[in-house]
Amino acid sequence: MLAEIGRLSPREREVLWLIRIGRSYGQVGVILGVTRGTVRTFVERAYRKLGIVSRREIPPIPPGPRV
Repeated sequence: MLAEIGRLSPREREVLWLIRIGRSYGQVGVILGVTRGTVRTFVERAYRKLGIVSRREIPPIPPGPRV
């Protein structure tokens, strides 16, 4: 799983970290200054790269640079 995490962009890691600690897509959007749809796109891309389908499967990820 570590190799897959390395394939994530810094923004994808940041978004997944926020989702993993319990933030909603809307909350993540407000924190990062993007729309909920943009958050969803980052999550979908990251899930695809990691081969996961739900937030329960998100592995431990260090917080992103802005968090």
